[in-house]
Amino acid sequence: MKRVQMPHLNEKYEKKLFTRKDILIISEGVIGQNFIAWIRRSKVNSNYYTINCKNLNISCLPNSNLEYINEDMTGFFKVEKVLSKKPFESIFIIMKDRDEALEILKNVRILNQKVRVIFVNRWDGVRISDDYTTIIDRNEIVASQLYTRLPNIPTIAKDIGLGNGELMEVLIANGTTYAYKTFATLMSEEDTWRIVGVYRKKEFFFPKKNHVIMPNDTLLLAGKPSVLESLYKKINDRQKVFPAPYGKNLGLILNLNDSIEKIATHIKEVYHFKIQLELVPEIYIYTYHIKDEKKIEEIENIIKSYNSRYMTLRKSNDYHRVIEDMKGQEVGVIFVSNNLFIKHFYQDKFYQMKIPVFIFGNKPLFDIKKSLLIIGKKEEMEKISTSVLDIAETFKFELNLCNYSPSGAFEDEETLDIEKHYETIANLFDFDINIEHKTVNPIRELAPKDDILHLIPFNKEFISRSIFEIFSMSLNQQFLNKHKYPKLLIPVDG
Repeated sequence: MKRVQMPHLNEKYEKKLFTRKDILIISEGVIGQNFIAWIRRSKVNSNYYTINCKNLNISCLPNSNLEYINEDMTGFFKVEKVLSKKPFESIFIIMKDRDEALEILKNVRILNQKVRVIFVNRWDGVRISDDYTTIIDRNEIVASQLYTRLPNIPTIAKDIGLGNGELMEVLIANGTTYAYKTFATLMSEEDTWRIVGVYRKKEFFFPKKNHVIMPNDTLLLAGKPSVLESLYKKINDRQKVFPAPYGKNLGLILNLNDSIEKIATHIKEVYHFKIQLELVPEIYIYTYHIKDEKKIEEIENIIKSYNSRYMTLRKSNDYHRVIEDMKGQEVGVIFVSNNLFIKHFYQDKFYQMKIPVFIFGNKPLFDIKKSLLIIGKKEEMEKISTSVLDIAETFKFELNLCNYSPSGAFEDEETLDIEKHYETIANLFDFDINIEHKTVNPIRELAPKDDILHLIPFNKEFISRSIFEIFSMSLNQQFLNKHKYPKLLIPVDG
C-alpha cells in the first residue's frame, strides 16, 4: 500500500501558532505560592514565567521556563524596569496588601494600557473599571463553590467562557416530564439558548429533533444565564402526578367470596389511596358473576356512606368486560386481592394493560409505614424509579432499597449504577432513601413483619401457566406468594 505523506504546516505559521508567551507573576502569600506550585506541576510548559514572589524556594523551580526575580514592585521605576525587559502577554497580580496591589496595577497601566492583567481581589470595596483587567474575587469564588454544592443547583462552566452561567449541564432524571420525549419538545427556535450536545453512556453526540431524550442524559446548554436557569427549573420541575403516566383513575375489582368486612376494608384502602394523591381520581368499583344480591346491596350501602361523587359501583357479567371498561375509564392503578391476581387470566390481562397493580395484604394500606424495593435488573430498576419515589413520597413511606447477595458481592458495576441512579432521583425528589446490603434472604428476615409495602417490577416473568413456576424464581416473585404482604406491581415493559 502506498503511504501518503501528510504535508507539514507552513513553517512560519507553525512558529506563530506555537509561540510561547511571556507571563509576569507578581505575588506573595499562600495563594501566590500555590499558584506557582500548580505551574510547576503542569505538564504543558508552553510559556515563559517571570516570577516575583516573596519567600519562594528557588531550588524547587525548574530552570527551563521559569525565571525568579526579587524586586519591590510597588515602586514605579521597578515596575518600569521589569516591563521593559520583555513584552509580557499577561501579568498576574496576587498580593496580600490591598494598597500595594492597587499601586502595582496603577503603575502597570501607566506603562501599558492594554496588557492583559489578572488581578486577585480579596478585599471589600475594590472597584476596578478596566476592560483589560480580569478580576478574580476570592470571596466570590468560595461562595460560588459552596453554592454549586447545594442540591438542585445546575452545573455551570467556570473555567471557560464568561463563567457567569452561559454554559450549563443539565441531568435528565426519570422524574422530569421530558424523559422519553423527543428533543423537539425541548428545543427552541429562540436566539437566547441552544442544546450544544448530549452526553449519554460516556459518549457525546449532537441531538436531532426526532431523537428521544433518555433518563441519565446530560444536556450541554449554551445561552443567556437567566434563560438557562429558568430552563433548568422547567426540566427538573416535578409534580406528584402518580398514577400518571399509566392513567388517572383507580379501579377496584372485588372478590365477592370475601367477607363483607374485608370488602369494606378494601374499599377504605382505595379511598385512602385516593385522598393521598394531589390529583382527584375517580374510583371505579367492579363486581362480576353476581350471585349474592344481598351482598351487592351491602356493598352499595358502604359506597354511599362515603358520600363521594368520585366513587362508582360498576356491575358486569364477566371479567372481559371489566377489563375493557377499565381501559375506557383511564384506570391507572388496579386494586385486587391476591386470590384474584393468581388466576392466570388476570395476570395476563393486567400485564397487557401496562398499569400498576396493587395486591391487598393482611395489613391495610392506611397502616403501612414502610416500603421495600429489592434491587434487580438495571433497566427495570431505572424504568420504575420515578414511580417508586413518587409513591414513597406521596404516602410518606420510608423507602428501603435492598441489595441482596448471599456471597456479599455488593460492588459490581451494575448494582453501584442502580444505587447511584436512585440516589440521584431521590435528590431530585428531596427524599431520603435507605440502601441496605444483605447476605441473608430478606424474605426470612421480614417474615415477622407485615407493615411493609413491597414494590415489585411487573415483567413477563409473572405471566406463567403454572403458579409454581412463578414462586420458584426471583425474590420479588417469592414475595408475591406471601399473602400477608401488600404489594404494588409496577410495569416495566411497554
